[in-house]
Amino acid sequence: MEEQENGYERPVLIQYPSYIEDAIKRLAPAVEKSSDGRAKVRWLCARLLDANENLMGAVRKYLKPLADSKEVEESLTQIWNEWNEQGISQEMVSDDMAAVFIRKAEELCKGVVVFENKTYNGRDRKLDRLFTSRATGFPIMFLVLLGIFWLTITGANYPSQLLSNVLFAVEDRLTIAADAAGIPAFVSGPLINGVYRVLAWVISVMLPPMAIFFPLFTLLEDFGYLPRVAFNLDRCFKRCSACGKQALTM
Repeated sequence: MEEQENGYERPVLIQYPSYIEDAIKRLAPAVEKSSDGRAKVRWLCARLLDANENLMGAVRKYLKPLADSKEVEESLTQIWNEWNEQGISQEMVSDDMAAVFIRKAEELCKGVVVFENKTYNGRDRKLDRLFTSRATGFPIMFLVLLGIFWLTITGANYPSQLLSNVLFAVEDRLTIAADAAGIPAFVSGPLINGVYRVLAWVISVMLPPMAIFFPLFTLLEDFGYLPRVAFNLDRCFKRCSACGKQALTM
């Protein structure tokens, strides 16, 4: 398919699904008439059908005749009514357009990028099939995260107890030293039995779990497993109008 531009014919790089192409052809005359040649008609038609809110704001600001065009509005309304009757949603249109761009990018990449080892990502693809499949993705995810939490909670008990013994032994020595130095109780009490004891409790309880959990979590991210967790949970989070990436913080 080719389009005419400034007297020259050039190939159309992006070919949308047939129902979008038909809609672009129907919408193009009204858009061309209203835009007065200030924008690429085909591109603008596709963006209007995609209903991108950022673009619509730019259209209202820079292409006011197009934004106020009743002909364009009626054409869009008619197209969307027909699509709704066919069960075509806005999300489906956006996804189909995005898929076209992705496939074209892959096609262009294959034409200009050469790999000495064509199976360079074979290991990653095998791991993807294992960690993101419906059969094994969620069980592995639960087992890995359960193992990390178990190791964090159980493994932290031993260094936590050791830190507690050391820090509270120091507290006893500080108390003896304060008494020997003749420091009044109303001074040594708040400082040693108050400030120091609170710090000792916080450090002995919080430091070991953090020192175990965060390095393990960082290793999972470096190994590429956490992005796969986000991918697995993306559909679940989308049902709550959220994104799978939020799983990592929650």
